[in-house]
Amino acid sequence: MNFSTDYEIKVQPQWHIVGDTHRSYFREQGINFVAPNARFIHRKTRYHVDIFPAYDFNPLYANKSIEDKQSENLTIYNTKYNWLSYPRSWTYPLKTCYFSDIKVLCPAEPEKLVEILFGSDAITTSDTKCVNGSWIKTF
Repeated sequence: MNFSTDYEIKVQPQWHIVGDTHRSYFREQGINFVAPNARFIHRKTRYHVDIFPAYDFNPLYANKSIEDKQSENLTIYNTKYNWLSYPRSWTYPLKTCYFSDIKVLCPAEPEKLVEILFGSDAITTSDTKCVNGSWIKTF
């Protein structure tokens, strides 16, 4: 497995339940979140990246058990925990990339996902940058 000992992954035990309103906290296991499916956590700084699912149906309108064809869209939470649908082609085919020197699979068009979630300025502007494997504030 390609994984650094600097990080850990915490998986929400109820990750299979769509939406966060029917999930519970599992604080005794270090799971103090309900909405993301998992967290990628730096062991020393405790900085983390939330890992959210992308569904091939819209949880508000679809019954996934009766859908018989693949949707042209995927649905995710936006930054305010509202459902947001976007073209499947922005995610697939996945491509190999590196996050903190760890080989991971990334979306086909990450810039489009960043723009729809955080705005066009987020593509070129950040308050942090990676320097020698550590994240530092830039302003």
